[in-house]
Amino acid sequence: MKIIDGWLDIAERAETENHGGKLLEHRWIRLHDTTGFVGPSIAHLQKPETRASYHLIIGRDGKVYQMVSLALVSWDAGIGEREFQDLQYPNNRGFGIAFENLGEVYVNDEGWHIAEKPWFGATVISLENIDWKSKRAWHSYTKEQLVVGSAIIRLLATEYGISELWRHADINPNKSDTNPTFPVDVMRGIL
Repeated sequence: MKIIDGWLDIAERAETENHGGKLLEHRWIRLHDTTGFVGPSIAHLQKPETRASYHLIIGRDGKVYQMVSLALVSWDAGIGEREFQDLQYPNNRGFGIAFENLGEVYVNDEGWHIAEKPWFGATVISLENIDWKSKRAWHSYTKEQLVVGSAIIRLLATEYGISELWRHADINPNKSDTNPTFPVDVMRGIL
């Protein structure tokens, strides 16, 4: 795996116009969940009115999609004036990577749900992630995603001197991604 002119050679291009200019610095990686399946997520992020994007999306099968050149700013942690670590515009300081993951799911008498819409693919939810009292669970990540994700994080750290890894929830307390089943400490250990 290598980077050629800002593009990851193993990634399928899924380009979007939703991005900014040149990155100011290569300081950190921001991690996200798509909160939807990869195909519809990419289609949504390619609409100009969405005004959001990621550099990379890692599918449940480990396939990588690249939406924005690594030389440019993706719009994944908010484009407003929110500050993080006393810096404005956290998108300008690193890379946004999303994992295809539905996030929080819950069950009621009608079955499993995501975002209040029925979903019947409960077999991908690990039983250890279920809180039976609240009837909520977190969608698990796949081994394929985590292997590819760790290789990409290692490559970005080596190529760009990345020293920090943040979950979207670390940057914006109103967010919950990556979900609690993500091995963020293991991934931070790669840097």
